[in-house]
Amino acid sequence: MQAMLPRKTALRADTMEFARAWADSQPGIVDHTIWDLATPGFGLRVRRRDPGAPVRLMWVARARARGKLDSGRYGLGEHPAVGIAAARAECLRVLAALRNGQTPAEARAALRKQSEEAKAASESTWGWVMDAYQTAPRNLLPEEQVAWQRRYRDRALAAKWVCKHPPLANLASTPLLKLDVGVVQAAFDPLLKRAPISATPDKARQQGPGGSLSSLLKLARHCRHAWNACKLPRPAVNPFAAWFAATELPAVPPRQGALTMSGSTAAAEASRRWLGALLSARECPATRTHADHLLLCLLWGSRERETALLTWADVLFDDDHPHIVFRASTTKTGRAALRPLLPWAREILVARLKIAKKDRAARPNDPVFWSPVPTLRHRPISAHASALLRDLDAAAWPSRSFRGSARKRITAHDLRRTVAAGLYSQTLNLESVAMALGHASAESVTTGYIAVIARLQAFAPIYAAWERQLRRYLELPSLKTASATPTQPVPSQMVDGLVAIAAAQGLTVADLLAALNQRA
Repeated sequence: MQAMLPRKTALRADTMEFARAWADSQPGIVDHTIWDLATPGFGLRVRRRDPGAPVRLMWVARARARGKLDSGRYGLGEHPAVGIAAARAECLRVLAALRNGQTPAEARAALRKQSEEAKAASESTWGWVMDAYQTAPRNLLPEEQVAWQRRYRDRALAAKWVCKHPPLANLASTPLLKLDVGVVQAAFDPLLKRAPISATPDKARQQGPGGSLSSLLKLARHCRHAWNACKLPRPAVNPFAAWFAATELPAVPPRQGALTMSGSTAAAEASRRWLGALLSARECPATRTHADHLLLCLLWGSRERETALLTWADVLFDDDHPHIVFRASTTKTGRAALRPLLPWAREILVARLKIAKKDRAARPNDPVFWSPVPTLRHRPISAHASALLRDLDAAAWPSRSFRGSARKRITAHDLRRTVAAGLYSQTLNLESVAMALGHASAESVTTGYIAVIARLQAFAPIYAAWERQLRRYLELPSLKTASATPTQPVPSQMVDGLVAIAAAQGLTVADLLAALNQRA
């Protein structure tokens, strides 16, 4: 019988033959490892599973991973298929990975994932990428997925256009690795040539990305963002960004859908009739909910979907500063927004609360604007009041002479544009309007320096002035100012100056007060 094999020695070319001869001389099962003195962690494992089985010589590596002695030994190959020099080099690579906290199993998993991603990229088409772009992440809770889909519903529209619009069939079926600016030009340029610069919302929605230039550019921007968000291997150059850079795009005029709140033009008279029809719709039980919804969109400048999802828990009547809360899960920006609760809006909501209490629909989680369907009383209304909007348009433009270019198609979002114009007329400050309406362009910097309640107090006088302007325009009686609207103290020097100016003009204090009351 030969001598026992050492536990540690300098592994050389003749060590393997000596180890095999020793194992052949041993009866029964053999399992012995010789560790190399020259390369710590590198060894030769001599093993025979059964007494009659052949002896196998396998190269192994072992080291401390993540600060602990790893219990596993990592195979580097079998002698003589893998020589000692190749096995020692592979051992050094494995030990380096272990020192970085990555085990060979994890390295193999990463390599397998990389190969799977490469295979997926070679098999994935642009239509598949757009479908993944509009799908909510899997790690979200059910209510978070619903909020995600509400916030990014434009993504679903873009994916639908790419996958189901016939002119974009070639783009949807193009493999990701073969997608370049030439494919994008072949898909978008024909649509760009025939897309009208402006179109009605209904026509643009029916005809897809070719219905209007703004729809086509919206789709191209979503495709550009989907390319950047894609995690699969792809060419370095974003073909949609390259298409924007290489294409001379005509300017898209802003939509002129806001109501005209001043002057005596035909548009101003039509806007007055539209608003009058809206007030009349509040008197009809069948249209009261949708009319209240649109009127509050006009008072607050809120988006129609955000307003439709309000619950009674979001209406704070008895707070020190009464206000409305648009929850982050319902807003387009994903951030909570506030609106001050002023007299007219309060009057509307109090009336709705009385009706809700009669119908037993005034619990905190019940919607403020509940569905008119009796079996769906505890669900919010649909955000699109299409039938009511068509009736309001018909009331505003009753004659056939207005059915041409002079006739507007008012949407719920046009009411937000109307509020933006009204607030700007009160402040003459675009930053204030952007902050009040929750636009990200001003929020990203300014609101970080202003407390929430301070912002609410600052916006309350602006919205109060807008309410008064709207009621004067509709020739409605003024309402008493709620205590929530802060009144600023007037310095005595200012009062004395106003009285002196009035006296110089031959006016009495009574005349001055009458003029100020009329102005207010």
